[in-house]
Amino acid sequence: MTIRSLFVSGVAAALLASGPLARAGAVDDHGRPRGVDLATLGRLTTQDGSPFATAALRGKPTILFFGYTHCPEVCPATLLEMTTYLRELGEEADRVNVIFVTVDPERDTVETLAPYLSNFDPRIVGLTGSIENVDAVVKAFGATRFESTTGGAYYSVNHTASTFLIDRYGLLARIVDYGDDRELAKSAARLLAQ
Repeated sequence: MTIRSLFVSGVAAALLASGPLARAGAVDDHGRPRGVDLATLGRLTTQDGSPFATAALRGKPTILFFGYTHCPEVCPATLLEMTTYLRELGEEADRVNVIFVTVDPERDTVETLAPYLSNFDPRIVGLTGSIENVDAVVKAFGATRFESTTGGAYYSVNHTASTFLIDRYGLLARIVDYGDDRELAKSAARLLAQ
């Protein structure tokens, strides 16, 4: 049983079944990678407080996913899976970027993101910023995010749980469903082999 499958719940299944990215696959009808506005990522801040340099994306494949620190299951499971994946890659791990973009920037400030992400592989870069800048990234990737209207300070944020694979040329090459570990490993290996 994979790490990710240990955390799957009815909530996770509901997230997978909703939204425009509910199925994994190529990112357009012809199976070809497509451009995505990566400049939107440059408007965000890393967990160490510095602006994110999109130059880090050049020449390296990138695994990107959305989440938030108060997420009960899906997000920590994905971060744990990415930690395991990077560990298994060994020296090859330096050839891939892994980016966690918060969908809850009001709570996920730099001061919150840094200690949270310290529980996972240090190569995972967390990004936060204004709600407008986060929404621009969400829109650029065709993802979704919306806050629940109940719960007060303990509100949840529903979001696309898929993982986005960007090739070394900066094109969105694949979208993998949450829980599809085999497809994620296979697609990431293809990108590393470019």
